[in-house]
Amino acid sequence: MFCNSVQPLLNFTSLLTLGFLDDFTLGGPAEVVARDVSKVVEIGGELGFSLNVSKCELVHMMASL
Repeated sequence: MFCNSVQPLLNFTSLLTLGFLDDFTLGGPAEVVARDVSKVVEIGGELGFSLNVSKCELVHMMASL
């Protein structure tokens, strides 16, 4: 039942999108990932969910030439 309730959150635009139950992994340009995270906060809030920021992780990698 939980998986059905988070379905509206899964319309991400990030290049890398992985999800399993209540865990999501997003990857790509920072602006795109930030937009998707904002969507999780907004739509999740409407559904009664909240993003647990203390369990979130941000990894920033610079591409080398």
